[in-house]
Formats: sequence, structure tokens, C-alpha cells
Amino acid sequence: MGFVIYWLLRSLTFSIAIFLALNILTAYVWIPFYAAEGYTPQFEDRIFQLIGDFLLFISIVIPHAWTVRLASLLVRVGIILLAVSWIVMVDIVAYKRGLSIMAFTPQGMIALLVASMLLATLMIEFNRRRRTSA
Repeated sequence: MGFVIYWLLRSLTFSIAIFLALNILTAYVWIPFYAAEGYTPQFEDRIFQLIGDFLLFISIVIPHAWTVRLASLLVRVGIILLAVSWIVMVDIVAYKRGLSIMAFTPQGMIALLVASMLLATLMIEFNRRRRTSA
């Protein structure tokens, strides 16, 4: 049962990584569009959202095999927490500037969900590798 849950969570995070990669690739279209209007709060918000998407994408695509040791696991957890806190911070800043009607947008909720799934799969993989090496 744990094996099925592990691969289900991994496949869900991978599908979100594909969405994030497409969002990062489409930035080549919308960055010049927003930049043509000048440096506005909307442009800054979009760039900050792109940075958050990139951080979340990086935290997803790092292979689990790189997090076998405790030190590398802590670095990976730190990257995940940085990505999620960045995305939530961008949502709150956009709300304070009046660019959003919600302080906590669906993108922030999805980021928290993805972080939970990533941390769960990391802990499952870390415990599995620790048991097999002992």
C-alpha cells in the first residue's frame, strides 16, 4: 500500500512539474508584453510569481537519490520551504498592493499541497533507504 501511495504522490508532483515547466516556457511570451507597459506593480508581481514557479519546479525535479544523506535531505527540505514561502509571500504582497482580492490565492494553496506531497515522498524514500541500508 505504501508503494502505491508513494508512486501516486510522485506522479502528481511530476504532473505539476510539467505544468510549471510550461508556465516557465510561456514566460518568453508574456514577459515582453508586460515589460512593454513599463515597470509596473503588475510586471513586478508576474516576475516574482515566475521566480516562485521556478523555485518550486527545481524543488520537484531534484532526484530523490540525491537526498539519501541527512545533510542533503535538509537542504532539499530547505529548498521546498523556500519555494513555498516565496510563493505565499508574493501572494500576500500582491494582496497588500491591491493586485489581488485574496491574500491566499489558489497558486499558494497548490504550492502548499505540492510541498506536502514532496515532503511525504521524501520521508517515505528516506525511511525506505535507511531501512534497506541498516
